Amino acid sequence: MADTKISDLTADTSPTTDDLIVTVNAPGSSPANRKVTIGNLLKVQEYEFLPIVWAINGAAPPEALTTLTSTFSVDIRNFDDASDEDVYFIWQIPSDLSGSTITYRVICFVTNATGPSNEGVAFFLQGNSLGDGDILSGAMGTAVISSATARTDAQYDRIATAWSAAVTITNLAAAETATLKLYRDTSDDADTYAQDIGVAGIEIKYTRQIGY
Repeated sequence: MADTKISDLTADTSPTTDDLIVTVNAPGSSPANRKVTIGNLLKVQEYEFLPIVWAINGAAPPEALTTLTSTFSVDIRNFDDASDEDVYFIWQIPSDLSGSTITYRVICFVTNATGPSNEGVAFFLQGNSLGDGDILSGAMGTAVISSATARTDAQYDRIATAWSAAVTITNLAAAETATLKLYRDTSDDADTYAQDIGVAGIEIKYTRQIGY
């Protein structure tokens, strides 16, 4: 049977997410050709920043909101180095969310005159997802660490913790409302910086399904 040219195929004007697209690998690679569903092809990573000004006090809240200034300014809340302090963020989950986990990192600024010297900070995040009729006090998933280690920085320097491993938000679902708890764990081995650290917010990374 003669091969059919792609240009001779009938146009598909209403593809579905489980339809397949052929991908061509580099010459000599194995396998030479592969396939991917349209649904997987249209999944992309997205990022969303939740500023600390949106944070709600937890059981042991950090210092009140303050503005850190060194020519320019940023709003921060200082998290203590001697005791665990926590806040909550409300995250409206995107309607096109795909998957059951997120990752995150914490954006910080050195507020103390004594900056870290080969030291680090450790934060943890956990949360739950609420749909219509779900109670606000629902159980949260396991807290996951995001830390910055072996840092040597000066006052006013910006520090971002490493992207975390996958965080399982209890009952995570598109278009619901998530309650996220962030806390600094001063007893964690990765938290060795013996000063407050200013948190400007958290950045969330998630997967979304592009519509068409």
